Amino acid sequence: MPKESFLVRGTNKWMTVEKDDAGHLISVKDDGGNPAQKVTSGEVTINIKCGAIDATVIEVPDGTRFATSHNATCYWYYIGGTWYYICT
Repeated sequence: MPKESFLVRGTNKWMTVEKDDAGHLISVKDDGGNPAQKVTSGEVTINIKCGAIDATVIEVPDGTRFATSHNATCYWYYIGGTWYYICT
């Protein structure tokens, strides 16, 4: 079963994403084995400001990851219409 681990910015903590051999999600956990929190994509709004342009992101591909300046030690991962996040 393939696993990917991502270091949570500014910490020594990890988010581990486990998928089966077909690429289907099995779990998203922190390095202590605790499951990630999750919300559906409709509950998350991502805004981008670049100069005079202020836009809302309307589509992201599976595997998208990010942290924000609001809480830089929260790490987000998107797959199958759901955002999974771990905050340290």
